[in-house]
Amino acid sequence: MIKHNKLIIAAVGASAVLGSGAASAVEFQTSDWTFSATGNVNVHYTYTRCDDSPDVVAGSVLCGTVPGEDENSSSVSTGLLPAAIVFGATTTQNDIDVGTVVGFYPGVAANDFGANGPNLIGDFQQNGLDTTNLDLRQVFLTFGNETMGEFKFGRDFGLFGYDVIINDMTILGVGPSTTFTARSPVNTTLGSIGFGYIYTDTPAQMNYTTPELAGGLNGTVGIFQPYDALNLSGFSTGTSGSTSEQPGFHAKLVYAFDFIGNPSSFSISGITQEVKNLGTEVNDDGIINGTEVVNPEERAYAVDATALFSLFGFDALASYYFTKGWGHTAFLFDGFDATGARRESDGYLGQVSYTLGNTKFGVNYGVNNLDANAGEVGVDTLLSKNEKFTVGVYHNLTPNLTLLAEYTDAKSENQVGGEINTDNINVGAFVAF
Repeated sequence: MIKHNKLIIAAVGASAVLGSGAASAVEFQTSDWTFSATGNVNVHYTYTRCDDSPDVVAGSVLCGTVPGEDENSSSVSTGLLPAAIVFGATTTQNDIDVGTVVGFYPGVAANDFGANGPNLIGDFQQNGLDTTNLDLRQVFLTFGNETMGEFKFGRDFGLFGYDVIINDMTILGVGPSTTFTARSPVNTTLGSIGFGYIYTDTPAQMNYTTPELAGGLNGTVGIFQPYDALNLSGFSTGTSGSTSEQPGFHAKLVYAFDFIGNPSSFSISGITQEVKNLGTEVNDDGIINGTEVVNPEERAYAVDATALFSLFGFDALASYYFTKGWGHTAFLFDGFDATGARRESDGYLGQVSYTLGNTKFGVNYGVNNLDANAGEVGVDTLLSKNEKFTVGVYHNLTPNLTLLAEYTDAKSENQVGGEINTDNINVGAFVAF
């Protein structure tokens, strides 16, 4: 039977980062089905110094203040991962393994999008009687076997950007403190999202994964529901109505191997979709209201590569991505200029950690770059670069309880070199089961 426990644990994030295999699903058996439950609860205190620089970096997610205002803040919230309870059910019928997964992800801070308005960027409210909201990131079914491979249909973590985020050490912690987490926390922080890689997201998708091929090689191909472009900076084109003639497409190839007796891997993934409604469709003469409209639709794409190595207690991660139109931080954020033309972006994350007994010490450094197009004017304050480094200590007090502390220094820079800088320290606890 194809087991889903490892997948669920990876989604929760504990075993992948700790490398301890400590987390394990609770299971019970009926005559035909195996039911499982796994999850985590994590809570962190974060103290943040928000920059009071007069510089503007449009599209940055770092927290800033008006010069002269109090630039320090505290928060109590979950980290990059929200708390989670993930349920699975598996069975084998007609020699085919069948399974389902449904995941529920609550936070701990008040963010119920209630009568006092949504807690989004720029809305720093925490009000009495507010509650947390619930995020359903995983709702999918699988079927297959070791001969035919596996099909997955539903909502789950994507292929592009997955291997880097699931091995980012800050998945247990906080990473940079952003505008929407420093003062009025929502469900999660960003970890290294936007500061080393673009978020893998949880698209509605239909995938096929091959059986393991010779030499530890396997691949996945699939389609997903297209996304709209987001004008986060105010200098980009946003869209609405993501439905297009074609779905989005993504694919991934993974090679797992032993490096001097230690498990290691290399993966490459790609994602692409057509982005519609970037401009109004033109008439036959190409003119609407006397103005020529360019780039009514474009194809955005992104590729990434991630390598993982282990040796003598050290674990190393290196990842790089390149995109046209995919933007920064998350899918299609500021990926298109005001005319609807694609912008190029790239980034990388490097990480080294060392495990001594029950304690892991780690450092990572990440960069996301966004290029303005030739001929763009008036975009001096547009985000050009996000950069950060994090040092962290993660101690397994028990097999399922991790205590941790991190320090992160992060910077966002605009197209002419103006910048804002924040730093934060966080301490917290993470229980996985």
